[in-house]
Amino acid sequence: MRFVRWGLAAGLTFALLFLCACGGSSVIDGTTAAPSVAETDTAEVDTSAAASQTTEETTTAEKTVRTGFTVEDLQRENALTNLVSAYGHVRVRGYRNGELSGETNYFWHNGEVVSAQMYMFEGEPYYSGSIGNIYFEQSGGHLQGSYSLFSSDELLTETDVSSMLLTGEITDLTDKGDRWSFRILPERTDLYEKTVCQCVAEKETLALDEVILTLEDGDVIRHTIEHSPSLELNDFGLLDGLEKPYRTVRICTQLHDEAGREKFDSVTRSVPYNLELIPTLDREVQLYSNETLTKSYVYPGNGKDYTVWVTDAMG
Repeated sequence: MRFVRWGLAAGLTFALLFLCACGGSSVIDGTTAAPSVAETDTAEVDTSAAASQTTEETTTAEKTVRTGFTVEDLQRENALTNLVSAYGHVRVRGYRNGELSGETNYFWHNGEVVSAQMYMFEGEPYYSGSIGNIYFEQSGGHLQGSYSLFSSDELLTETDVSSMLLTGEITDLTDKGDRWSFRILPERTDLYEKTVCQCVAEKETLALDEVILTLEDGDVIRHTIEHSPSLELNDFGLLDGLEKPYRTVRICTQLHDEAGREKFDSVTRSVPYNLELIPTLDREVQLYSNETLTKSYVYPGNGKDYTVWVTDAMG
C-alpha cells in the first residue's frame, strides 16, 4: 500500500526557498551577461532624509522616476504576482560565489502563475515547479504533483523576488541612468548584522534587476531578475504538459475527525496530461484505486482521467 504523509510538502518548502538560501545573480564567471546597467557618470544622492520619506515621484518628459522609496515599497513592487502581471514572464537566476545554484521561470498559464525551476543539488540538476497551489517534481517519465487538500488557493510561488531583500534602511542611493544602485543597511540582528546587501532597481517601476548579499564569512550570494514577455522560456520539460489537453483527476477522501466520526469528501482538479496528482494531508493515509478500498493505488499512466480514494483507516 502507498502511504502519504504531510512530510511530502517539505520538498515544496525546500524547492521554493532555494533561491534565497543558495543565492543568485547574473553569471559572475562570464558565461551569462548580467542585466545591463547604463554606464553613466554616477551622481550621489543625499539619502539622509530619503530613507525616512514616503515614496515620491518625479515626472520627467519621458518617464516617472521614484525617489525616497523604502524597503517596504520594494517588497510590494517586486511581489511575484505584480511582476508577472506587469511583464508576463519573470526569470530569476541564482549564483553562490560565481557558481550557478538555480533558475526559476514564472509565467501565466490559464489564469494561474506557473513556475518552472531548476536548481543544483550535490552537483546534479533538480527539476520542479508549481501550477497554482500544486507543487510537482520530475519522476520518471512524468511529473508527480503534491496537492494539499487543506490548502487555500494562495499561490505557493509567492515565495518570490521580494523575499530576497533584507529589512532595514536604504542608503548609498546612486544614479545609474535609468537605474538606482543602493545598499540596504540591515536591522541589527545576529543573523544579518554584518551582511552587505547591494541592489539595482529600475527607476520607473522599482523592479529589481540584481540583489547581491555579501555574508560575514565572505560568501557572495547573487540574484539576477529578468522581466520581459520576450524572454525565451526555460520550462525544463513542463510546456509539453501545458500545451496538450488536460486530464481530470478526482480525489475522494474517507477521513475521521477527532471524535472518530467518518467524513466523506471529494475534489476534482484539471491537470496536465503528464502530471500525477498525489494528495498530501496532515496525517498518514493509504491510497486506493477503487471505491471499495481493495485495490492499492498505482499510477495509471499519462493522458488518462482517474480517481484516487484516500483513507486514514489503517489495516
